[in-house]
Amino acid sequence: MIIQKILNNNVVTVEMNGEETVVMGKGLSFGKKVGQSFDERLD
Repeated sequence: MIIQKILNNNVVTVEMNGEETVVMGKGLSFGKKVGQSFDERLD
């Protein structure tokens, strides 16, 4: 998944399988930048 837009520390939009998807989770985009890959497995 590639980060398309960071809405805040908890919400990002990503491109997954050619579709734009909203991903939500506590602090998941902290320290990330647009264009970085995003691991769908959060430990």
